[in-house]
Amino acid sequence: MRILFKISFVLMTFCFITISNASESKLIYFYESGCRWCTYMDEVINDSSIKNILLKNTDIIRVDVHGKGTIEGELTEKELARKYRVNSVPTLIFLNTNREELLRVPGAITKEDFRSLLCDNLMNFYNC
Repeated sequence: MRILFKISFVLMTFCFITISNASESKLIYFYESGCRWCTYMDEVINDSSIKNILLKNTDIIRVDVHGKGTIEGELTEKELARKYRVNSVPTLIFLNTNREELLRVPGAITKEDFRSLLCDNLMNFYNC
């Protein structure tokens, strides 16, 4: 049985991040077809309470790390995964308006931990 990454590490590492200009920030969600942990993260992200928080301030972009579709007319999904050095799935990357990486969450986390990440540690960005 695989163990979920401990969110406490992520929370301690990223608790001082602030995000500006919320309307244009992005969450890039890297996944792979057939990945059971990606399926788990799909459920977390698509939970109504989480989705309502995210959609207020964030564009969510799903990227298949082996995909051939283009993202915003620039790179293929596979090239974007390579650009952001995604080595495992699922991986969530929060970007600011300048497309600079603000936060990376490697691995699957629970709905409660994800909500805590958004509401407690990114509270300047998300009103929960």
